[in-house]
Amino acid sequence: MEFQCLSKQQALPRTSVLYKWSVIVDDNGLIHFKRRVENCQLLFNKKFPIILIDKAIVRDMLEACS
Repeated sequence: MEFQCLSKQQALPRTSVLYKWSVIVDDNGLIHFKRRVENCQLLFNKKFPIILIDKAIVRDMLEACS
């Protein structure tokens, strides 16, 4: 559900575990936390850790990338 909303640039439902967090979707369809270190000189994956919530979301991301 979260991946579908984020990939369509729709608001997350209030029932989502990600609702209160600022998140982004990268070019590969992976969901990342958007943190305050956004302007630091760090690697992308260090600045924006990948979020893995459950197997269904991982499955959806893999299907979308294939």
